[in-house]
Amino acid sequence: MTGPLDHFAKLRARIESRLAELISPELPAEPLEGALKYSLLAPAKRVRAVLTIVAARELGGKEEDALDLASALEMIHAASLILDDLPAMDDAETRRGLPANHRVFGEATAILAAVGLLNRSYGVAAAARGLSLDQRIAAIGVLQWAVGLDGLVRGQQDDLADSRASLTPAELERMYARKTGALFAAAAECGAIIAKKPALRDVMRRFGLDLGVGFQILDDVLDARATADKAGKDVDQDNGRATFASLLGACEAAALARAKIESALIAARAAATSAGSDGHMFAAFAGRLASAFYDLMPEFPASVAASG
Repeated sequence: MTGPLDHFAKLRARIESRLAELISPELPAEPLEGALKYSLLAPAKRVRAVLTIVAARELGGKEEDALDLASALEMIHAASLILDDLPAMDDAETRRGLPANHRVFGEATAILAAVGLLNRSYGVAAAARGLSLDQRIAAIGVLQWAVGLDGLVRGQQDDLADSRASLTPAELERMYARKTGALFAAAAECGAIIAKKPALRDVMRRFGLDLGVGFQILDDVLDARATADKAGKDVDQDNGRATFASLLGACEAAALARAKIESALIAARAAATSAGSDGHMFAAFAGRLASAFYDLMPEFPASVAASG
């Protein structure tokens, strides 16, 4: 008998396969093709894509109907990482344990790869298999919100602003909701669209926002305490900027993240119950998300446990 964690591994494998199918036939010759595949197909947890499928399933939809929107979200996320790592942004050396895209392919090609992935994501959503025209239109609306001036773009701009050094906890949380939470929210809300549960879109968006903020707060602690080898990316990137780790201390920040994740989980399980499910996949997903941090930072006591 297999549990949720085994199922998540199978979902990741399906997502990896679908990403390769969706991207390969569309690409021009090297080096752009190489840059796109380098970031999109690099080893990754596929958190946002898995959340899309989990949300659809827990709200009564079919997993196979969620696969293309899940893939579109992965393309957006990969594009955001390429841009986030650029010298004009975080000037990162590594990402997912590999040299950052622009370190391998150059800044110009990296930027074009990010734009290409973002554009392709909308095309994938527009033609998503198993969904009606109305569902695809609704999903594209969610994706453009998540990327746009109320989402990733605004969050990144706020992150780069000189005022970042003096943000209050409330202002910092608002920035995190845009920069990180928006894609989690889009994933969860797309699950409600796929499951044909429009009444649950708002609660799923809030669930994703809180989950994403909690995840980003844990990332603050990793940035402050972990090594690059452990984290699989550059650390100490936020030195001199306000983070929850710097404002509250690492222990209090980790506790706040746990509270955010647990609160988000309560809302998600209530939504699942209203749709006729027990929400156990939401619980397993949130637990696995948290345990990825606690596995690296065992000095912090975990209170969100993966079920399986």
